[in-house]
Order: sequence, then structure tokens, then C-alpha cells
Amino acid sequence: MNNLYGLVLCGGQSSRMGTDKGLIQHRENSWLDNTHALLKSLPVEDVFVSINADQVTQYQKKDYNYIIDGLYAKGPLNGLLSAHVEHPRKDFFVLACDMQLMNTETLLPLHVSYEKHNLHCDAFIYKNEGYSEPLCGIYTHHALQKTLEKQQEGTLKNFSLKRVLDAVNTYYLSTETASCFHNFNTEEDIIQLS
Repeated sequence: MNNLYGLVLCGGQSSRMGTDKGLIQHRENSWLDNTHALLKSLPVEDVFVSINADQVTQYQKKDYNYIIDGLYAKGPLNGLLSAHVEHPRKDFFVLACDMQLMNTETLLPLHVSYEKHNLHCDAFIYKNEGYSEPLCGIYTHHALQKTLEKQQEGTLKNFSLKRVLDAVNTYYLSTETASCFHNFNTEEDIIQLS
């Protein structure tokens, strides 16, 4: 049985962009639509969308399965832990909504590695020019449970996903397609999509 859910991360503040990134339109679709479709094309059981409480009114117009951030951490980790609390036995294939150059060819090797090694590894992440890409990867429920327990004990002092990956058994893949990991954060960045 497939134990993997997709999770689109849309819960950021989008402060540099000045508008909600998940709802930005590109051609016929929003960034959320594009990212959701990309994850849906993978071997996942279902796809959820991570948002914060302030986004509910705007996002409810789109017919997706939402997970609203709880109060577990800061940044993207909050979205991941909120998803884990709601679905504690599921693993999550995570993708940030602002990675608009991402493609299936790059995502599939993550899934292949997960299928081969998920009994021994807690997370599956690309390294791009020596740096991890934590907003595109697979986090098992084991990794998320370990992190949640640290949060509940009060020993989780840093909410960086890179720190989370350092604290669990992470399987790293290397990539030469650096451009697809680009995060579009400003209006000037959007010009590159035209």
C-alpha cells in the first residue's frame, strides 16, 4: 500500500513577493495549480496543500485538500509538522509552490530512492552544488515524529529544515539541474518565467 502523500507548501508570508505566491497566475494556472499537478503526477496516494490560518478565505475557492498550520514551529517546518500531526503514519513528498521550474524528471529519482531505502533512511533530499534543497524532498513519518518529539520536549531550538535533515538519517542525491530548484521570491524573478 502506498504510504506517501504529496504536500504543496504555500504557507509562507510571501513578504518579498508582496502577494501570496501560491495564488500567482502563470499562463492559465496559479503556482499552486502547477505544483499540485506536478505532485499529483507522481506515485503518491493523495496531495495536500499546506497553508496558514490567514490564507483560508482566499484558498477555499480552490477545491484542494488543505492542512492548516498549527503552532508547532516556524517557517516551512510548521507546515510539515502540521501535516504529520494530521496524518501521523504517512510520509510526505514536499514541494514549495515557488519552485516553478521543477519537473517530473527531477522528482522521480527521489521517489525511486525512497522506494529502495525507506526502511533505512528518514528523508530523501537533493544536494545542489553542495547545498541541500529541503523544500523539495521526501520526509518520512519517522523523521517528522523525531522532530515533533523534540519540539514537544522543548529541545528543538532551531526550526531550519537543514538542521532537521542533519539530525535524521538523510539520503542525499546529487543533481546537475540546478535551475529547477530556483525559488521565485520577487516580482523581478517572475520575469524569468515569461
